[in-house]
Amino acid sequence: MKSSTSASTISPTTGLITFYDIALATPPPPLHKNRLLTKPLENVRSTLNFKNTPCKTKWVPLPAITSVRSALDIPASRKIADRSPYHTIPNISDPATGRMLGGSFSITAYLQEQSPSSGVGDLFPAQNLEFMFGRYLGLYALFAEA
Repeated sequence: MKSSTSASTISPTTGLITFYDIALATPPPPLHKNRLLTKPLENVRSTLNFKNTPCKTKWVPLPAITSVRSALDIPASRKIADRSPYHTIPNISDPATGRMLGGSFSITAYLQEQSPSSGVGDLFPAQNLEFMFGRYLGLYALFAEA
């Protein structure tokens, strides 16, 4: 994580963004079956680095994720089969705006919105999404007239 700060990203009165990460005794190796556990965290950390956003990391033990996320007043992003909330990490808190966010995509979109031109550049550059099918795929009616 970069420790440099820039005046355009942070002021002394606002403080650093806090990134809540899972405290694992040892990180899983790159091709380990539990790699999915850390992928969203790596996405957020990469985004913070890409945007050159200074932050501090708060390490959260697995059993404390629910209490930490609840204390931040971030609603659960998922539900367990019994419909009870399932709290996850990553989370960030931004004292400059007072926002608390959870979920890697929400955090990435927020960081892009807050500082679109910082760091290496745009996280969501404009793209031409035109494509052609090899043959015509007409739309077929799901219902026929009676």
